[in-house]
Amino acid sequence: MSESIVFYLASQMGISTAELTEEVILTIQINSEGYFSLLNAQIEDTLQNAIPQLENLLNDAVEQIPQAQPGVKTNVGTFVSTKFELPIRILARK
Repeated sequence: MSESIVFYLASQMGISTAELTEEVILTIQINSEGYFSLLNAQIEDTLQNAIPQLENLLNDAVEQIPQAQPGVKTNVGTFVSTKFELPIRILARK
């Protein structure tokens, strides 16, 4: 999953004018139908200033992840949504 996000970002981002080494923490939800959505992205100000469209790119990248099997509440067999945090390291060199 993280590879899918990283490949999407790499294909959408241009050439860097600054060196960056930052980490973004994504809070991702998989709903009861298995679809992914970005709930939150913790982005440092330096990274936000360097790549203003980053949150939109991250949202698009998460939405591109193929549908997954949703979580199952085992004692009743119903599908449930789940969420988790995924760290993504952003490296940019001149």
